Amino acid sequence: MGIFHKKEDRWALCKRMTQPVVATPKSVQDSVPIYRVAQNGVFEIEKNTGEDHLFDKAYHIEDVNFATKDNEEKTRLLLDYCETLNSLQTGTKIVIANHNRNLEDIRQNVFLRKQGSTEIEREISAEYNQNMEEKLVNKMSGLNQVKYLVVTCRKKTFGEANVFFSQLENHLTLSFKKLGSDLRPLDGVERLKSLHAIYRMGSETEFASDWGSLTTGTFKGNICPMGIKRCSKDGKDYLKIDGKYVCVLSVKKGGWPIKISDQFMSGLSNLPFHTLIAIDIAPIPQDVAMKRLVKNLDNVEMKIQKQQEIRNKNKQWSSEITYEVRHEKDMIERSIDQMNNNGQKLFHAQMLVAVYADSEEELFTRVDTVIQNGEGNLLTFTPYCVQQVEAFNTAMPTGAREVNLLTRTLFTNALAGFAPFYVQELYQEGGLFYGVNKLSKKLLVGSRKKLLNGNGWVFGVPGSGKSFDVKMEMGQVYCGTRDDIIVVDPQNEYFVIAEELGGQVINLSSTTKNHVNPLDVPEHVENTGAFIAEKSEFVLDIFKKIVGGEIRSTAKSWVDKAVRHMYQEHFLAEGADKVSPTMHDLKRTLLSFGEREPDDLALSLDMFTEGSLNLFAHQMNVKTENRFLVYGLRDLGSELRPLAMLVMIEAIRSRIAYNQKMGKVTWVYVDEAHELTGEAYTAKALERLWKDDVV
Repeated sequence: MGIFHKKEDRWALCKRMTQPVVATPKSVQDSVPIYRVAQNGVFEIEKNTGEDHLFDKAYHIEDVNFATKDNEEKTRLLLDYCETLNSLQTGTKIVIANHNRNLEDIRQNVFLRKQGSTEIEREISAEYNQNMEEKLVNKMSGLNQVKYLVVTCRKKTFGEANVFFSQLENHLTLSFKKLGSDLRPLDGVERLKSLHAIYRMGSETEFASDWGSLTTGTFKGNICPMGIKRCSKDGKDYLKIDGKYVCVLSVKKGGWPIKISDQFMSGLSNLPFHTLIAIDIAPIPQDVAMKRLVKNLDNVEMKIQKQQEIRNKNKQWSSEITYEVRHEKDMIERSIDQMNNNGQKLFHAQMLVAVYADSEEELFTRVDTVIQNGEGNLLTFTPYCVQQVEAFNTAMPTGAREVNLLTRTLFTNALAGFAPFYVQELYQEGGLFYGVNKLSKKLLVGSRKKLLNGNGWVFGVPGSGKSFDVKMEMGQVYCGTRDDIIVVDPQNEYFVIAEELGGQVINLSSTTKNHVNPLDVPEHVENTGAFIAEKSEFVLDIFKKIVGGEIRSTAKSWVDKAVRHMYQEHFLAEGADKVSPTMHDLKRTLLSFGEREPDDLALSLDMFTEGSLNLFAHQMNVKTENRFLVYGLRDLGSELRPLAMLVMIEAIRSRIAYNQKMGKVTWVYVDEAHELTGEAYTAKALERLWKDDVV
């Protein structure tokens, strides 16, 4: 009998409760379920008695776009999550907290407020801000959902606990990375801040964010509320925490479903009000679980034998055992098979949901909403009776377990149904507004500047809003920053926008009055040798375009010689004689050599200097330094188009390089990009710009 008693102890030991720091709390601080804290985020949950006692550590879980995956991808992710659950060897808690979100901070970080703006910029900014405000006022925007993983261990000292968590952390980080998530350990300040947000909802700005201030006096005094009052109405218990009303619900014994929808957790955690959801699990060692199942099977076999003996005694030879007993035996045999053949592990589990409200009436309305949400998934929630404070402490992102409703055992695959993943949010301070997440209804705010490579493509069928999406981003860049914008416009549709904003339009065509000098010299050239070398290579590309292919090596030498001679004269000139060379100057320099090959090269330039395609043979008459620059390509003929593309790409590359030296960001938008990729040179140039991360 002693052996069986020991086995039962091991089963019960897995789900034991933690010892409260103060047996009978006399103050709010006494009820905080933490004994001591360390700056690295490891908390001592129970008093140090010289024996093994409880420590915990919390991690922030980055969400995964689970809801947008197809069934095959969801299955693969859940299988990976099952592997993560199976690897757990200690008490674990997954907590989903809907904290307050400071909408004013969002307005300060996202809304367009630029000093010294023009009238039109102020008008555009006001339109953008109004649009964002309309999206911001929905209830979900005021909630900041944070997901925590809390793991525990029983050790004698902080040092031993640190070693344990360090080893476990490496494994967990890799496991969550495989899921597409990021697991980030929380330090002491971050953990206390999360508890402060739960205890003092609405007073988040009062949190002291440095460790020294938090540990001056007692850390509990810096996070706990002024008061916690136990209340009851119509048989429903709840709490009043400062000015908030809180009710903690739990799943009733026998109120768990046979199976759960993968939509349940997302539906429950995304209710439009403040909630705190905790899934508390305790893994059961395989040998303990198996022995328990075998013992239960033996008990059922004994029931069957007794039933059969009674039937035989009553001469009921043909009657079978009752359905209940047959079903119980079948379930136990299936469970044994799951553990032996399907790699399943058994867990004790309990689920708690804390609901917040500003009034008693609102609280009970929200409690009913949670109960109805559960009933829709065959889960029976009920307000926790009498021990609301203890249940609230258990729901927190700590290792404390002050109530024990671990009456349901779940296999790994069943527990995976409560996976906390739903959808990733995009919110980067200082970013641009990109719309609203269609699932969570929260603002999408991103900053390309914070990415390793901020370049991107916008894909979509005709009429799907590609241009509108780009123009929305472009307007924010222009009104919210001092960055430069360059648009390559094959359809000339951005001309009106540029003109309204005081930008510069360069309409590339044989009849245009806009002239771009491909040989123009910037006002400041730091390294003349490097500049001449770049221009020499560029002019060689021009000749390749003109002749429609490669030129001979001797011709390349003549071109290089002409370019060097032309620019050396320019840099030696002073005063009125110091003007940028043009294609005319290049032609004259080639003719000055008096040789047949450079003469032939000069002759090939004739159509682009003296002829009808002399667009690029004049001095620059447009302000390419304007911060909003549009190159129109619609009216280009087939003969001029290759050369125009080449000149435009070179001008953009030079502008980007100059801006980089000046510490300025350049945004280059290429509309109808397939038109540029049709040309080998421009396609390669775009690829180079993409890889160099200069767009």
